[in-house]
Amino acid sequence: MDHAAADLLRQWKSDRAALIARFDTDRDGQISQDEWEHARQQARVEAGASAVMAESGPQEGVNLLARPPAGGLPYILSGWSQAELLRKKRWKLLAYSGLFFLAGGLAAWIYQVRFIG
Repeated sequence: MDHAAADLLRQWKSDRAALIARFDTDRDGQISQDEWEHARQQARVEAGASAVMAESGPQEGVNLLARPPAGGLPYILSGWSQAELLRKKRWKLLAYSGLFFLAGGLAAWIYQVRFIG
């Protein structure tokens, strides 16, 4: 039996009343060998289902198409991960900011040379 199923059985055994209510099919207040085997099989099934859900859930780098959770956030579709997109946008911001200040300085120099003398 794998570790996930064993952990699940351990969790079930900690609440004996719920364990008996769930798996005591003959209602004698005791878990027989057949009932315990059924509980073990059920633990394997549930542990396998939770493992499949964990594997198929969202993973790093996978972007899902959904409405942004908070209002006012941009809705961006991209082939890049969020980290890559931020890195690219940050470099563009720095480059355009540098060009803005360079153009502003050049315009101020041209104005000074042309009109102030």
